[in-house]
This record gives sequence, structure tokens and C-alpha cells, in this order.
Amino acid sequence: MMLIPGPVEVPASVQARATMVLNHRSGEFREIVRSIEERLNRFTGGAERSVVTTGSGTLAVESMVFSILRKGDRVVAAQNGEFSRRLVLSLRRRGGVDLKVVDSGEAGGAIGVESILAAAEEWGGATYVALVHNETGNGTAIRDINSVASHLSARGG
Repeated sequence: MMLIPGPVEVPASVQARATMVLNHRSGEFREIVRSIEERLNRFTGGAERSVVTTGSGTLAVESMVFSILRKGDRVVAAQNGEFSRRLVLSLRRRGGVDLKVVDSGEAGGAIGVESILAAAEEWGGATYVALVHNETGNGTAIRDINSVASHLSARGG
């Protein structure tokens, strides 16, 4: 069984590959990881080293939060579902960051770009904005991430 966020259709070719058993100590596995790391390095604009870890989406969020944020950073976080709630919990566990949470106020509520921008503005700016683009748990999404980034960049954030 392959667990995926959804609902999405999974092509038969992907389902077939999900049944493949590969020894994590084999040369084939090492080659796959090396290839992925090379592509990640190119994707990030020439990073010297990328690290591939296996785990849940929550592990990915924890890794991001603890790798990117530094003490004193100011973070505006959008909370509009289960996965963004986990993001906020990770930000709180990080400690040392000033955190302003924009909450939808209801379990399945959407958060508009305007609310995120208003929170950053009234707070006096943010070092980072943290959000879950597509809340698969309740089917909500923050669609216009580019306008959030453009607006905050124009203000020096």
C-alpha cells in the first residue's frame, strides 16, 4: 500500500515502482541517491551538498524549521489545517523565534493572502512567512504565494 496525500490519481507506472524492493546498501541504491543529490544541487542553483533523508512530511518540516531559522528571526505563520498546525508546533519547538500566527479560526477555513500580508504589516515586518501551500487534510490552499513573496520582498522582508 502506498500512502499519499490526496485525493490524487497515481499512474500505474508509479504504483508498480512502489512495489520495488531495493537493498539500501546496494550499489544501485547508492547510485539513485547520488543522482537525486546531484539534481537537488542543480535545482537549488548550485548548492555544494544536498542531503536526502527519508521520513514523513512532519520530519521534512522539522528539518526545514531547524535548519533555516535562527534565534531572533520573526516568522508569520498561516494556520488553516492539520499540517499547518504541525508547522506552527515545529516553529514553537524551535524556540528563539518571534512568532505571529494567522489562524483561520475554524478547522477547514481558508486564509487569504491579504490576512498574511496584513499580519506582517501590522507586526512591522517578518524575516520569514511560513505556510502550507496545499492543506490536503481539509482541501484548502493558499494559491497566490507569488504575491505574498513579491509584496514582502518589495517591503524589504
